[in-house]
Amino acid sequence: MDAQQQEVFNFSQQMESSSTAQTSNTQTPTVTGVTITPVYKEPHVLDRERHINLSTPFEGLDVLCESLVDFKNLKRNDVDLTEELRKQGWENYFQRLYGPIYPLLVKEFWRHADADDNFIVSYVLGVKIVITEGSIASLLNMERSGGKRIYNIPPRSKRITDVINPTIFKPNVEGNPSRNKELHQNLRVWLKIILGTIHHRPASNSSDYINADQKCILYCIQKGIKISLPVLLFRYLRDSVRETRNNMKPRSYIPLGRLLSDVFIEHGLVDELEKTKLMDDLAIDVGKPLNARNLKTSAG
Repeated sequence: MDAQQQEVFNFSQQMESSSTAQTSNTQTPTVTGVTITPVYKEPHVLDRERHINLSTPFEGLDVLCESLVDFKNLKRNDVDLTEELRKQGWENYFQRLYGPIYPLLVKEFWRHADADDNFIVSYVLGVKIVITEGSIASLLNMERSGGKRIYNIPPRSKRITDVINPTIFKPNVEGNPSRNKELHQNLRVWLKIILGTIHHRPASNSSDYINADQKCILYCIQKGIKISLPVLLFRYLRDSVRETRNNMKPRSYIPLGRLLSDVFIEHGLVDELEKTKLMDDLAIDVGKPLNARNLKTSAG
């Protein structure tokens, strides 16, 4: 190393020493009173692990079977709903209700079910089941049927008071009518059908309160305005899942047992059980007929 190189080397060493000294003399500021809390983001409903989301025991659940509406029998007994049925395009749905219901599979689905606005997700025999408005429309061959999307109608809206109530209820009914006995005759039958197959709940001989959504459904049926059946079914099923998960409405019944069983059939679950010879151990149920005789019995 010549004299010039030695000088450059010495200068470099001096600069490094100076920089090190400055760094060592610089005090590191102390930060106090700050707590970092990790933010947990719940996985999307489609990504959540399989989990039992319902506290009701398996044996405490009751699967409701949709009513088997006999429109031909009703027509023979002067309750002709066939034209309204045709205008809505619901023939296929009501025909499918005559299929089998698998209560054990429905209960398994219900215990594991979870839902957000757009998806109902559950597991049956380890198979992931996802239900949407679109999947119900596909199941019922109603992908292009369209129709009004009736949901969460304000009960005190001006349209309910001024247009819908005067149309569906008998004249001279005082106040704000909301009972089935105040409806026009055909709409009383339609309400019974809706409560037994769409807004599905246990049968009751008492006067049924009619909510705003049901009033709108009856109005559209009366006027021949097409309704989106997949929307009605999905949102009622979704809300039922949500309400029972959150203990908002503690109840043991499961609505739309036939629709759910139809979903399981489409997913191939029943075929797999038949292949493994397990169908013999699987109970099968069906709905009860809704015809003119039943109507007279319930009315009496």
